[in-house]
Amino acid sequence: MKADHIEDSCGFQKDKDFLGDRKKVVVMIFVTVVIGFGVNIIISLLSDFDKVLALLGKVKIQQLLIPFLIYLFINFLDSFRLIAIASVLDCRISLKDAFYNSVMGVFISHLTPSASGGFPFQVLHLKSIGCNSKVATNIIVSRYLVYMFSATLMVLLFLKEIVDIIGKELMGTKFLILGLLVSFGLTILLSLVFFFPHGLIRIIHVLDIILKKKEKARSRIHTFEKWTQDFRESMLFLWKHNFRSVLLDAGLCNLALFLQAFSLYYVLAVFTPVQIGPLSFLLIFVLSNLVAYYLPTPGGSGGIEGVYSLVMSGLLAQPDVVAAALFIWRFSTYYLHLLFGFVVLVLYRRKKKNSPLSLPEK
Repeated sequence: MKADHIEDSCGFQKDKDFLGDRKKVVVMIFVTVVIGFGVNIIISLLSDFDKVLALLGKVKIQQLLIPFLIYLFINFLDSFRLIAIASVLDCRISLKDAFYNSVMGVFISHLTPSASGGFPFQVLHLKSIGCNSKVATNIIVSRYLVYMFSATLMVLLFLKEIVDIIGKELMGTKFLILGLLVSFGLTILLSLVFFFPHGLIRIIHVLDIILKKKEKARSRIHTFEKWTQDFRESMLFLWKHNFRSVLLDAGLCNLALFLQAFSLYYVLAVFTPVQIGPLSFLLIFVLSNLVAYYLPTPGGSGGIEGVYSLVMSGLLAQPDVVAAALFIWRFSTYYLHLLFGFVVLVLYRRKKKNSPLSLPEK
């Protein structure tokens, strides 16, 4: 999985100036907003639409700004995570570049199906500011690995609480079961890549033989084998010689997860007392996230509202309150951040004519 292959996977190679066309970006934002607002309207209609509107009318400006500011702070946390891990791997990044990488990674994730475009962009941006291609890929993948292991460890540590929540058989708990399976499945896959790459290579080889693509198989296996070897070396170096950096990264990652969950908890509490313990709420949030962000809409738009609506309505038994709270939460943490990301993009391109978003020709 070289950075070049990552480019191809998300269409960056086909559209070298992916974000250079402002009109195209605006259209993508418009489509994303329409999907999200459409689902929000449907959710409101399925509950008490008039009551939802009445609840929204009582919302104050500061109640809109607090979730936005929480997610803005998370961008700074991610920036420090990036700087810390990159410095260990001999890639020096300024706070300005790290913040831009974080903000635009989120922005592109919001615009691409299943939030899939953020990581490839972040790799390409790190390359453009001088990081080695292999190192840039390993930095971004390692941060995702820390996130998945953190989420899975959280699930394992509090499995009893999760089983108790699922055991209530409320509406939406099937999504929590799915989140549990996704958590374990992805962690097993990532563990295979990290600890048993040769076994995974054999599986890929068998699949290629079955599909009768021997020539492509050799190239794919060689690329994958080289990347896993480089990745393992980088990660082992981190774990053996800079374990404190790994712990710091995991700590900041878990703090970001907690803040994301708190932002939704806060909005719900604006409308009604939340009769769910903080730990249970955090676990529900993490499991729901693991499902919602893999839905094939831009940035999970619409899918996140749908999943959280089912889960939270089942737990709180107040669908109108949940509908109003989800609209405010998504407006603050998603739509306002789309606008923020677009402003950052415009300012960056004005300041730097040859933006790294315009990918160099090969």
